[in-house]
Amino acid sequence: MVNVHKYLFGDIYEWAGTFRKENLYKSERVLSGGFAEYADYHEIETRLERLLQEHANIDWRKNAKCGEVVSDFLLELWTIHPFREGNTRTCITFLWHYLKGKGVEFQVALLRNNPMYVRDALVMANYDQKEYLRRIIADALQGETQESEYLMNEEQAGEQYKIAQADYEAFREKYSIKKD
Repeated sequence: MVNVHKYLFGDIYEWAGTFRKENLYKSERVLSGGFAEYADYHEIETRLERLLQEHANIDWRKNAKCGEVVSDFLLELWTIHPFREGNTRTCITFLWHYLKGKGVEFQVALLRNNPMYVRDALVMANYDQKEYLRRIIADALQGETQESEYLMNEEQAGEQYKIAQADYEAFREKYSIKKD
């Protein structure tokens, strides 16, 4: 994972490829500006090792609940949030390489072309509303689709995946920090 982050962000950040050495909280639009919490920086390496060990012996190609397992794996990886910036892109790229190494086809372009949806779906899944994350992961696991099918021209600009407005509002009402 460190190598993926360094490759993606090495030209931008001098600290690319190193785990964060501080706790951080990021404002999330789906939380009406509230903050998502991530792993304590002291626990990053331990949690990453445990996550990879827990999934090391899974036969991803024969798992009937592969979509759920992949979604939960990505969610845990993302909540560890090992880097100061670029975690979502790093986690998605790492997941793609990881699954490829396990012989699983994964259409990473689907996630890359819907970054706001993926980010919001990860935040919502972190609060046990997992259906949006599971939907896009299941679609990305659908096999032989070519990445070019997910590339959009100017007329198609915008994300293909949308979270229902009513679900956004219900989620915000339930989890947003109330202001006095």
